[in-house]
Parts: sequence; structure tokens; C-alpha cells
Amino acid sequence: MTSKKHRQMKRSVSMGFSIVCVLSGAMFTVSPVQAVTWNTETVDTVGNVGYCSLALDVSGLPHIAYYHEGVGLKYAAYDGSSWSVQTVESGYKGTYASLALDAAGNPHISYVDASGTYDNLRYAHYNGTSWSKQTIDTGNNTGRYNDITLDSLGLPHISYFDDWYDDLKYASYNGTSWSTETVDNGAVGAYTSIALDSSDNPHISYAELYAAGGKLKYATNDGSSWSTEVVNSGYANNDTSIALDSSDHPHISWGDSGGLTVLKYSVHNGSSWSTQTVDTGYVGSASSLALDGSDLPHISYLDANNPGRLKYAMHDGSSWYKEIAVDEATSGNTSIALDASGLPHIAYHHNIGYTGSQLQYISAVPEPSTFALLSVGAVGFPAFIPRLRKR
Repeated sequence: MTSKKHRQMKRSVSMGFSIVCVLSGAMFTVSPVQAVTWNTETVDTVGNVGYCSLALDVSGLPHIAYYHEGVGLKYAAYDGSSWSVQTVESGYKGTYASLALDAAGNPHISYVDASGTYDNLRYAHYNGTSWSKQTIDTGNNTGRYNDITLDSLGLPHISYFDDWYDDLKYASYNGTSWSTETVDNGAVGAYTSIALDSSDNPHISYAELYAAGGKLKYATNDGSSWSTEVVNSGYANNDTSIALDSSDHPHISWGDSGGLTVLKYSVHNGSSWSTQTVDTGYVGSASSLALDGSDLPHISYLDANNPGRLKYAMHDGSSWYKEIAVDEATSGNTSIALDASGLPHIAYHHNIGYTGSQLQYISAVPEPSTFALLSVGAVGFPAFIPRLRKR
């Protein structure tokens, strides 16, 4: 593990905070405009950096798994003062990397081994001392668009695409062995995202392939069998991202490429799905979703109009607000996580002309005058909800 120096830039943007106060049984709201600084750090600068995945540990420190073309699967962790970067597995291994951290802050990574004739799904885990790596599915061209999450025991669950049979697949580890199964078949399974509910049952968002119409789909297992359904008949030809709220209801961000690509957001209220447009005009690719402590959505995504700017959107309970988080060329995917205060952290790729790309990381930090408490307070105490200036 080697220490790497990082570049840090700060850019102030306008972010408002709605302050909800309860006093003597009466509720009132004021909305002063506060300033937020986006801290930008370059994590890895060498060559072409590919698909990345971000997670925060219990201290709010970032960890990123990513593919470095020609080098392999890499893992970066920040200790509060500097980044350390290590190569987990060398060669053409590490594409479609997805990261989850266990209770001890140790990384679990699912990824694709593209070193042979056919792609295979791989899994790597660091136990605090050493890495262990194994192949999970050895079928022809399996593992693309994978996503990993951990259950209440810290055991991994992975959704992924079988490119040979065009199926959605699911792998889980019981502490002793892996099991894999087909969830949905027939030109489906691209752009998967997985989350587990309070009973550790899996929920997966994914897309049909173009030949089948490209509809956004959703699958869940109630503990005994899988059920699948169409969420929206738009053309979901971009990353989907799923998160479950405190009632275990699914929320999904996705890019609808029917005509102009637009960013959309679908949510199930317990009885039916509703979908709304968040942003329009060649935007919405590479979306990544997280819910805060109030079950409000935060989404990172790309704006292809300008070329590949990184944008951030959040909903304050009544309206969507959008902000340009990075006003420079970006590409690939984005990955978002929220800290304990509900502030966003995002990993992404920064294009550097024709020489390749580098891995970057940004975090929103309130300036000293900004209130940092972002959860609903008890009666008699103020609560602060972040709200971006509407664009």
C-alpha cells in the first residue's frame, strides 16, 4: 500500500438550508442562503482510470474501488490526511468494480475478470491483514454491470448481467459457499443495482436490452421466490441505481434515452410506482442514488451537453434542486455516498485530453456559517435540511 499525494481545489457554490423549528407547539420555516465548498481531490493520476465505486466508512472517510486500464483492480482509501492506493489484482481484472464496506471498514469488491477468452465474475475481500480473491461465476461473459451489497451479517450479495444468455443473475454467500441463480431471462439484466431490505431480502433495479424495448425493471425476493415487474416503459439505456427507504420501499434513479436523455426518478409507495423527470437535455447518464436520513434522494449524474459535466440533484420534500458540482470534462460513471450529516461525496473520472483520465473525488463541506445538523430534530429543537439553489 503506497501513500499518494493529492490535489485539492475548493469552489464555493450557493446552497440554501431550510430551518424547521418547533417552538411552543408552533412550526415555522426560514430559508437563509448559505455557502458550501466543494472540495476536489485527485486520487489517482496515472493512465486511464475506469469504472469506480465509492463507500464511506463509519468515520465518514472515503474508500474507492476502480479499474486502472493495463494495471488492474485498484483500491484507494483516505485516512483523514492522505490517500493510500494499492493494486488488488493485476492485469485485465477490475472492470465494473463495485465496493461495499463491512462493519469493520474492510472492503468487499465485485468485479469482472476480462483476462481470458470470456469475462468472469470475481470477488475480493480484505480482512484487515490480507486480500482473498475468488471467481464466483465462470459462465461465458458473466459479471458485467455488477453491484455488491452486504447483509446484516456482513455477507456479500451481488447482482450482475450474463451477457451470453442475456439474463439477470444474483449471487450470494452464506458464510461457507456461494450460490448463483437466474432472476430474469430473455434480453434483460443490464445496468443492475442491488439493495437489501431490513430482512436482508434483495431488491434489484435493471434494464431490458434494446431488442426487448429497454424498459426499466425491478426484481425482489420475499425470502422464497423472485418477482419481477416493469417500472417504466421508457428506454433505460443508462446506469440504474436503487436505494431503499426506512419503510423498505425502493427508489431508483435512471437515464431515459428515449429521444433526449433525461434523468428520471422512480419510487414505489407501497402500492404503485410513480416516475418524475429530474433534469432534461442530454443529462442523466451514469446516475448514482443515495437517500438521506429523511428518505430524501440525492443523485449524481453527467451532463453530456457541456461535455460531461458532473451534476448533483436533491429533493427537499417538495422540489428538485440541481447544481453543477464539477464544471469540467468527466466521463464513465459516477458514485455517490452521503455522510452522517447528509452531505454528498462523489467519485468520478476526469478526462485529461487525449492522454487518458484520472480518478477524482469531491465532497460538499458547509462553510463555517452553515449549519451542519441535517436530520429532523426533536420537539423544541431546530432541524436543518439542505437545499440547493434551483437551476
